[in-house]
Amino acid sequence: MEVSKKIATIVLSIVVLLAMTPMMAYADTSPQSNVAKIGTTEYASVQAAVKAVTTDAQTTITLEKDSTEAGVIVPESKNITFDLGNHTLTINKGVGSSGTETNGMQLLKGSNITIENGTVCSAQNPTVKSGDPGSFFILIQNYSNLKLNNVVADGQYCRDNGYVVSNNCGSTSFTNTTIKAPMTGQHAFDSCHFNAYATPTVTVNDGCSINGNIETSHEGTNDGTNGKIVINGGSLTPTTAGSAQCVLSSIAAGKSAAVTLGADMTGELSVQKNTTATLYLNGHNITGASYTDYNTGNYDAHPTIKNAGTLTVKGKGIIQAVSNGESALFNTEGGNVTCSGGDFAAAGWYSIRNEGTMSLADECKADTKNGVNASTIINGKSSHTPGTMTDNAKLTITGGEYIGYYNVIKNGDTKAELDIQGGTFTVPANSTCTSKNVIKNYGTCTATINGGTFKNETMTGIDHLLAKKNTTDQDYVVRGGTFSADPSTYVASGYVVSKSGSDYTVAGYIPPKTNTNTTTTPTGKVETTTTTTPDVTTTATGQVTATVSDTEASNILNSVKNAEATGGNVDTKVVIAVTGETGADKVYVSMPAAAVNALATDTNATVTFDTAVADVTLDQKALDAVAGAVGGAGQVTLEVSNIALESLPAALQNGLGKDAKVLDLKLATPKGNVTNFNGGTVTVETQIPASIEAEDAACIYLDNDNNAFAVPGKAVKGANGQMDYQFTTGHNSHYAIVTKENAEKAIAATTASQNAKTKKAVKATKVKLSKKASAKKAKLNWKASGTVSLTTYRVYRSAKKASGYKCIKTVKSTHYTFKKNAKKHYYYKVRAYKKVAGVNVYTNYSNILRI
Repeated sequence: MEVSKKIATIVLSIVVLLAMTPMMAYADTSPQSNVAKIGTTEYASVQAAVKAVTTDAQTTITLEKDSTEAGVIVPESKNITFDLGNHTLTINKGVGSSGTETNGMQLLKGSNITIENGTVCSAQNPTVKSGDPGSFFILIQNYSNLKLNNVVADGQYCRDNGYVVSNNCGSTSFTNTTIKAPMTGQHAFDSCHFNAYATPTVTVNDGCSINGNIETSHEGTNDGTNGKIVINGGSLTPTTAGSAQCVLSSIAAGKSAAVTLGADMTGELSVQKNTTATLYLNGHNITGASYTDYNTGNYDAHPTIKNAGTLTVKGKGIIQAVSNGESALFNTEGGNVTCSGGDFAAAGWYSIRNEGTMSLADECKADTKNGVNASTIINGKSSHTPGTMTDNAKLTITGGEYIGYYNVIKNGDTKAELDIQGGTFTVPANSTCTSKNVIKNYGTCTATINGGTFKNETMTGIDHLLAKKNTTDQDYVVRGGTFSADPSTYVASGYVVSKSGSDYTVAGYIPPKTNTNTTTTPTGKVETTTTTTPDVTTTATGQVTATVSDTEASNILNSVKNAEATGGNVDTKVVIAVTGETGADKVYVSMPAAAVNALATDTNATVTFDTAVADVTLDQKALDAVAGAVGGAGQVTLEVSNIALESLPAALQNGLGKDAKVLDLKLATPKGNVTNFNGGTVTVETQIPASIEAEDAACIYLDNDNNAFAVPGKAVKGANGQMDYQFTTGHNSHYAIVTKENAEKAIAATTASQNAKTKKAVKATKVKLSKKASAKKAKLNWKASGTVSLTTYRVYRSAKKASGYKCIKTVKSTHYTFKKNAKKHYYYKVRAYKKVAGVNVYTNYSNILRI
């Protein structure tokens, strides 16, 4: 930083102190011009408020609205908090010593300053002196102990070679703060040890976004040490390699920070031990500088990126080493690197060198030049790099694209573990190198391949695809992947090689999805069980979907038909076993509707859906009901779910008890859900909750109104020795496995509730009475209107209209015929009743008729 800037600041400090000694500040009483306040006293400007602070007592100056005003100077030995109140302070006139007023704010030594909750920025083309080009060199010039909390410091209109925050003394910290230095030559902040001032320290904490370069430096007469920067967190976006390295070198032990490249850059980056950094390439490139250390045998003295801590590389961008003997990425022993992006390239050495733990994935790439006898990737210590390793180098590759003309990967010389699960590894055609191997394994180093694509377009044979330095070296273990040569020599037990064209693919042995097992009972009955294991997918929320393919559905049908075609006493069963979903709470099992129809009409088989939630078996009548509902198109899907107790109404939760297990059964077709099996039976078997004893378990059915009804069932031993509860039903709905006591309570509560509803409905029913009469006979007709079914009525008669009625007839119809009394008229009325819980409950009386 320029010396003139520092000298000007010292002169200004003296001038300000002399000028302010006799000063007495007065508040501006004009309400329209006031922008700041101390307590209840308001001031026309922030600087006016500062001048009012005449002691070292802690003082808060609050900005009451957005303000555009001249720069702010805080003299020595003040304790001031500037609460911007979520407003913007725009500075339109510089401060500083006479002739060099190029600072927006100047905070002098010995003060404790906090700026919080708002934005500080420069006006466009502010007033400055000394011939400066109408912009601030420094937005905030700091010599104090400064804290920026929840602040935006915007250098948009500052000079393109200036500083947004410049720190020359004291302790500075940024928390939840954004600093914007959008010009290429700008610095977001610095830490400059100036003259005999104490060495400044700048600390960046979590929640900060630093957009621009940073630097440490020293200037003037001192011990030559730079200012200090400590990074405890945050995200920083430098535009030069020097600034990016300043960030990485400043991360505190045990802390982490994110670095996003703001431009292409040339230089070296290194991550220190016990620190964590995430490097976002952001579409930019890092090019290593040119060195000649290789000529003296000093390999990787200047790799483009060197890691001794924990480093994650993300995004697209090229990391290029341009000198012989220098890697694009060197992960030292004890380091940990994860790359999901980055294109690594070297001129005459390894592009990627790993002696620690490394993972390469996704869009990661690496290659070397043709004619250069250097592997693209080395895992472990090379014979060219002296020294020994304590721990094995561990390299895991799950994706990416890797090209090499010598070896794509050299695994060794010593202490190396290689695990490849994915990615593409290629030796291109016409390699002129001496080795030409995809992978070369050394000594006792291990190499396991579980996936990926491996091609050698120059050489043929497995020995150039999966090479070994010596025939006695450790063998490869291959459990997956596609190869341009037959890898059978190294394929693990239980895995097979299949060839398609010129490619060889390794996969685990997959048994047939559908198998048939036949047994004969002592009574001579033949039991044939056809089991299929459909493809299964599982979501992150634990939902499992299994689909029986058309092919497997056809295999099932043919197996059952063949078994039944033998004649005799044959019992056929179909089991759809949904595997790999232990612990699932919701399982969907689908099979073609045409297969369901064929099983229902052409066979006598039962169908069992074997899931982790419950086993559900449909007998032939139930299958007939499903077939009749669906037709022959689409899919039939069984949904069996565990219902979370907390999703049920609180009263129902309490009634079922905390140990209850609630199941939901649905059978969906393209034409809607099948809710009734028309006399067919569905058998359900599900594990009894561990907190309910098997002998104390019971099952209840819950209707749409959460009414509980008893369901017949029993405890049985499950296939794996666990205790299950088995029950039968003729329809789909909610079912709960509960204790017998809670079942009785729930059913009793339902009965009481339904009785109460029935009584209310009976009493609300209205009966309308009408008549037909001739000379000798009369007929009473009536109609009940209500929500409850009524079948029993009583007819009442009286000689008086208002009283004296007696029941003359109880009928189970809606009419009553009788002989008329020729000499006397009577009055008639009717009411219905229903027996509820052993008690007759009556409707209101009908209207009265005279006959």
